[in-house]
Order: sequence, then C-alpha cells, then structure tokens
Amino acid sequence: MDVFLSHMQLIPTKKNSYLTGQDLTGALTPEQDESIKAAPHTDQLWQVGVTARSVSVSEAGVLRSIQFTPKGTLPTSDDVLSALAAAILTPIEDVMLPAPLPVIKPRKVGFLQTRQCPDQVITSLHNLLEKKGYEIAAGKLEELEAEVAESRKKVLEEEAAVRKAATKVEFIPTPKRVCFVCSKEIAEKPSQCSVCKAVIYCSADCAKKNWTQHKQLCPSFKACMKRLEAPDSMHDFPFTFYNSKQNQLQSFNAVNFLSRNELHNVGLFRRFCHCFDNVPFGELAFQLQKQIPEGGKELFDTLGLAQDMYPLSKALKLKDGEEPAKAVTSWKSYFDAAGIPFDSPSALVLESPLTVFHLLTKYYLPSLKADANSRKITLHMVSATTEADIVHIYETLLPLLPNTDLTINMFGPAITPNAPLANPATFTFSNSNSTIKITYTNGIYASEILEGKQTPYEKPDVVLCLNAGLLGPGGQYVPLRLFYERGVKLLVTEPMEQSIHILAGQLAKAANVILSVPPTPNPFRQPVFQFNGNVNLPSWSNGFIFGFH
Repeated sequence: MDVFLSHMQLIPTKKNSYLTGQDLTGALTPEQDESIKAAPHTDQLWQVGVTARSVSVSEAGVLRSIQFTPKGTLPTSDDVLSALAAAILTPIEDVMLPAPLPVIKPRKVGFLQTRQCPDQVITSLHNLLEKKGYEIAAGKLEELEAEVAESRKKVLEEEAAVRKAATKVEFIPTPKRVCFVCSKEIAEKPSQCSVCKAVIYCSADCAKKNWTQHKQLCPSFKACMKRLEAPDSMHDFPFTFYNSKQNQLQSFNAVNFLSRNELHNVGLFRRFCHCFDNVPFGELAFQLQKQIPEGGKELFDTLGLAQDMYPLSKALKLKDGEEPAKAVTSWKSYFDAAGIPFDSPSALVLESPLTVFHLLTKYYLPSLKADANSRKITLHMVSATTEADIVHIYETLLPLLPNTDLTINMFGPAITPNAPLANPATFTFSNSNSTIKITYTNGIYASEILEGKQTPYEKPDVVLCLNAGLLGPGGQYVPLRLFYERGVKLLVTEPMEQSIHILAGQLAKAANVILSVPPTPNPFRQPVFQFNGNVNLPSWSNGFIFGFH
C-alpha cells in the first residue's frame, strides 16, 4: 500500500490539492447515518483493502477512499466502517475521472485476499452494518464474487427470457397448396388423389388430365404414404418440437424456429435461410475457425450450440462394455447417451455426422468394436454442399468411432475455390484414441481421385453422397455408373423415397444396375418435414438411403 500511495500522491484532485489520505475519525454522526441509509444502491461489488495501518475502498478499480489509523495501529471494524462511510458520502474527487463520483452505496463489500486483518474484523463489520440498517453486507471478496456471479447469471437468464417472450417469433400457418397439373394456387381446401392421397389437384378436371400418367405411379406413391401411418410412423421423432403428425416442425417454419431459439444466422445454423446464398459452401467454416481457438470453451457459443455439449468429443454415457455402433441407433438413443435435452435445436445440424456414422456402421463396417489396433477409414463425399460449412459438428464422431482414424474428403463444384487455411482446406479433430480429418475441395469428382492417383487423396474405402436430389432440378452430379463398374461401395441419401424408386427403375433398365441397398428410412434424418406445395409425399433432409456395396 505504501508503494501504491507514493504514486497516488502525485495525482492532483479537483480541489488542486494532492491525494494523501485522511486519518480515521471514529464514530459517525446521526446525520451521516441517515445519509448512508438514504443513499441509492449499486449492484457493483466494492473491494476493501486492509493493511497494517490503513483501509482503502474501491469500486470497479476506482479508488473511492483511503484512510489511516491515527497511531498506525491495525484497523478495527469501526475503522473500516469509517472508511466505507467516506467512500459512500465523500468519495475522492480525481481529475482523471470525467465526473465526480456519485453518492451511492454497495449492496456488498468484499475484503481483498491480501487483507492484513483477522476474519473477526469482517464478521464484526457485517454485524455492525446490519445493526445500523445500512442494507450492506460484508464478506470475503472471493466468496462474494462467486455469489455475485451466480446472481448475475440468474438476472441475465431472466432478462433473456423476458426479451425472448417480448420478441417471440410466431410460426406461420401452412402455405397454400398448388395444383400438381396446372400449378394454380388453391384458395379453398385442396383435392388429392383418393387412392394414394399423395398428389394435390385444384379440380377434378386436372386430376382426370393427370390420370394416364399418375396411375402408373399411384401404387408406389401409396406405399410411400404408408410411411406416415402408425404404428411405425416416420413422424415419430422424440423431440419436443417434432414428435407426431400433429406436432411437427415443417420447413416453412425452420427459420422461425431458429429465431425463437436465438439461432437465426448463428454459427452452424447459418445455412437454414437464404441470407448466405451468395457465400460459397465452405467459407462459413473458415470464419468459424478463425473465431474458435483450439480448446476455446469461452467461444463455443460461436457455433450456436449449448455449453453442455462442450466438448463435442466428450464420452458418451453407455453401459459398461456397450459399443456405440450397437447402442446408438436412433435420435433418442444418441441424445440420451450424449446428455442433450430433447428441445435442443442441435438435431438440425447433428443430422449430417450421425447419418455418416449410421451409413458406416450399418452398411460398411460389420461393427466398430474397439480393438487394440486403430482402424483406418478413408471416406470420399461427392457433391458436398452444406456439409463443408458444418465440419466442426463432425467432432461428435470421435466418441462414436473409438480407435478409428477417419479421413473424410469432400468434393463438389459448389464448394469455395478459395481455401485460406490450406489447399485442400483441412480440419482435424482428435481425442485420446481417435482422429477425424476433413478436407474439402472445389471440383467435380473424377476417376483419378477414385483410383487414388491424385495427390493428396487416398483411394476411398467407401463413397457417400448426402441429399443427392438426383432427379430434382438442383440435383447433384454423381457418377453412379463409374462407381458401379469399379465395384465401389456407394451410399446415397435422398429426401424423398419415391425419387429412389424412379431412379432404381431407370438404372436397371438403362444400365442393368441393381441396388444392393434398397430405399430405407434413415433413423437420423433431419427432424424438419420438407413441405411441398403439390404433393404430400414424405420428405426430410437425408430422409432415405440407397446404394450398392
């Protein structure tokens, strides 16, 4: 403290004197008592420093008072009270401050850990403040800081809840349907095929015009629609926002759902609207990487994920000896094992890595039993798009794939050609026994890459294409014939099952290609029903699986 004062004595005050401190003056007057009682409160925690012969009181690093015992004796609780009263009623006027310090009092004062007084002084001061009715509590700074932090956390949570309620985003009603034949918007209740109930018409005339073509597809449409019926309805998700036909999150409300959860345009969720359509795939991952230092829990919120998911590589809660490949087979089993609440929007991005996990464990590897030797897998993902922007969520594969070194090479013409980190762009995640390495590259997948002849890519053990949309107007380019002729293990997901049935018929007829993996529901499809204006067919991102291996 003496060293501190030797510097402070050089600072002039607004009274053109010098800060040298004052002697403690004993008991307070009745007028001072009443003034302290009337002073307004501040929630800022004040700090009390006690040396062998002085007491200082500070607020947020600003000194409000410093006083000395008359004979250089150890300060008592009465001495500390006198210094506190001076800090409240007559704080130091410092020309370094833009305005005089206001007359206020703290709710709590904390004694610094460097204090040179017994704990009894703290207890006595607390009792004295309580007796005088000042509405000020005294304690050890280290203990009070923890209490204040917890109290502040609760206040922030309450403020966030109030703010969220005040700005609650309402879900929009179901958009109007359009006719499958003439594309006319239907103002009244729409008609649909009475047999399959999948196709929407504006009138009997349009239904009649379409019958010649529709009757060939009607049986398969009807089979697809059965996926939505009990007891095994594909609407049966475990989430609070999607768990039945009556309670389902649909694509036209996905942005509203994220806005309700304060996640619109945040971290991994930025591709759920059109705000970033002009940004090439992969560049959002670069931005996140710059903001998240290695091991940076304090910036984990940048991803838009709850803190209880940190780290993404944390161990799953499984029974002793239970293997992830056998224990994690559905959204419910994964969320239970990972300890994630069922109202969490994280499912909207976890869909991608969990789909990869499911495809590997069910269709490529007989099991993922942890062996003494590490398993090495090279996976090529063709026509990648959104996957390149959410690479950070793939860290969740580490506890799902024990003793595994997995390399995922993503390729796609829609991926950014600019790779500021490396060429190809590379992201690596690891824990004590597994490693996930992800690269992505701009370009169309070529036979040289498949054969392992293009550096730095190794020949793949399996090839994936997620949300291929092969028959849609924005479908991906996937060289199915090349993979089939080379005997490559290829696994593909499509939003709609009907698309796979049509594609399978075309492949069998034109190229004699037979699917060894028939259309199968993906248990880790995204829990957002994809609304289509002219059909009722079941559709989800990564909804159905097919392939050959």
